[in-house]
Amino acid sequence: MHKYNLKSGKGFIYTLDAIVAITLVTAIILTFNLSFNTEFNSSSITLRTIAGDLINVMNEKEMFYDLDKIIINNEIHKILPKNYKFSYKIKTKDGVIESGDQKDKEDYYSGYAIIKTRNGLSVITYNIWQKE
Repeated sequence: MHKYNLKSGKGFIYTLDAIVAITLVTAIILTFNLSFNTEFNSSSITLRTIAGDLINVMNEKEMFYDLDKIIINNEIHKILPKNYKFSYKIKTKDGVIESGDQKDKEDYYSGYAIIKTRNGLSVITYNIWQKE
């Protein structure tokens, strides 16, 4: 059997020092990496936020209720900031309603939401992008 001399503690200190160093290096790398990802995706976050706000406001005002394309499009143009474009597709029990601008940019955000309509709950899928 080996007897360990725990009183000197040199091996323990070196191990502890190595663990702290590895932890610090990992934390620095992760922090640096996450800040890069946040900067890179800031436009996507903005697009997602604007689209989510638009859908939520229209849903609360029951603009989707009658599934009237003219009412929906007019409300979108009132709410949506002028430097953005928007297209949508609403799937209901009775069919599909779609409208909006054609995507003319590769940098866009797509999403979906549940909305209230006269047919009950329906799904809206949408695209939003910034004008050139």
